[in-house]
Amino acid sequence: MDKRFFTFNGFTLIELLVVIAVLVVLLTVAFPAFQQSFNRQKINGIGDNIHFLLRFAKAESAKKSRHMWLKIEVDDSNPHSWRIALTDSPSCKFTAANPCLLDGLAREFSNAKYQGVSMETNVTSISIDAIRGRGTAGTTTFLLNDLDVEFRKTQFGNHKLCTNFKATNARYPACD
Repeated sequence: MDKRFFTFNGFTLIELLVVIAVLVVLLTVAFPAFQQSFNRQKINGIGDNIHFLLRFAKAESAKKSRHMWLKIEVDDSNPHSWRIALTDSPSCKFTAANPCLLDGLAREFSNAKYQGVSMETNVTSISIDAIRGRGTAGTTTFLLNDLDVEFRKTQFGNHKLCTNFKATNARYPACD
C-alpha cells in the first residue's frame, strides 16, 4: 500500500464558524450606519423634490401668466400619510373625481415613496403669483427619526430648505 500525503483543499468547520462570527459582528456594527445613511437620503430626496416643484411652479406660472399652487395634504390622524402636488387649479382635492393636475399630468409626490417619513405643516396650499413668484407663506417639515428637512416659503416668493440635523455632511444649512 502506497502511503502518500493527501492535501485537503477547503475550510474546516472551526474556520468557517470564526469567519461567520466576524461577519456577524461587523454587520451589527455597520447596520445602524447604513440605516442612518438611507434615512438621510430619503430626507434629502424630499427636500430636492419640493425644491424642484416650487422652482417648476414659478417657471410655469411666469410662462402661462397665471397662479400656480402647491397643494399639501396630511392626514390629521396619521402624519405618515401625506401628499404634495403642483396644480393650476385652486380647487383640486386629491380625489379621483377632481385630481390635482398640471397640463393633464399629475406632478406630485407622497409618502408612498418615502416610507416612515411624517409631515407637519401649517398650510394646505401655497400659491405662486405669476409676476414675481410671490404668494402664500408657509412652513412644512418632514421628519424621519432624528432627521428632518424644513421647507419655508415667504409671502415675497423666497423659499428656503434647512435642517435641524447637526452633521458635517448635511445637504441643507441649519435652520435658524
